[in-house]
Amino acid sequence: MRLDEEGDLVISPLTAEDVPAEAIALKAELTEMLPFAPIVSLLIELDKRTGYLDCFTHAGGKQARSTELRRNLIAVLISHSTNLGLTRMADACGISYDVLAWTSEWYVREETLRAANLTLIGYHQRLPLIPIFGAGTLSSSDGQRFPTRGKSVTARVFRPRGPVDLHPCDRSAHPPTARRSSSRRTARPTTCWTRSWATRPTSRSPSTRPTPTG
Repeated sequence: MRLDEEGDLVISPLTAEDVPAEAIALKAELTEMLPFAPIVSLLIELDKRTGYLDCFTHAGGKQARSTELRRNLIAVLISHSTNLGLTRMADACGISYDVLAWTSEWYVREETLRAANLTLIGYHQRLPLIPIFGAGTLSSSDGQRFPTRGKSVTARVFRPRGPVDLHPCDRSAHPPTARRSSSRRTARPTTCWTRSWATRPTSRSPSTRPTPTG
């Protein structure tokens, strides 16, 4: 641990330790216990348990919902979340591009996504396994580096130092709540302000976060 010339705290990476053979064997055993499930099947099962797809309401107030709407919503959500895009999703799933584009425009909005997230968070918080991980007062972050284009007249951000570092803030008992972007390689001790939309929509409480080293 040291301070650089600019006064920033720098923590040297930890030396990797050998994984015990028992841990490797346990990991393999647990992996075999988890069945393979396509993401579509998981989203369908999750909707049966939570009804999160009901949160995607028509922007014009239309109440009638076709029998294919849930199928179309799942296809749209996967296309957006995986950066597959509606065109390639249409080719992959057999649903026409026009149907996917119409579903995305009229049903997938910021407010409907937020409502669906709250539904999933509420279900997550009620699971009996969650208290085992703690009360949500300890969080950690880890750098995720994404390359950015160097030259673009339409770019909304200019980072001469290179790629963007995203630091997701994960808590012990709640979903991720913050993401800080940085193009610096140094690490700074920070306080992470956590927020639980499911239980405290407007409150914030400080929690402890280990300093990131990535």
